[in-house]
Amino acid sequence: MGVTSILLGVIITRWLHICSPMILGCLIFIVGSGTLAVKDRDTSISKLVGYQVLVAIGSASGKLCPTLFLQNIVRTERIAHGLTILTFLASLGG
Repeated sequence: MGVTSILLGVIITRWLHICSPMILGCLIFIVGSGTLAVKDRDTSISKLVGYQVLVAIGSASGKLCPTLFLQNIVRTERIAHGLTILTFLASLGG
């Protein structure tokens, strides 16, 4: 999650574009989850680790994109309020 957050921070700060990384993260998460769902007894450990890495990268980008974007568009003195509202709304959504 650390490497993903650094890369997403650079991308969002540089281009102020949230949709592409978020959609790409969702697609990576779907691919990773799908491959984990169809594993069998003969699936090697290296493949399982790779699938879990895909799921982690996709999940992290989906969770971090709104937070990073909010920190870039809100004034510095209002970041705490914005993050509180974002956390509250995310907890309502599940």
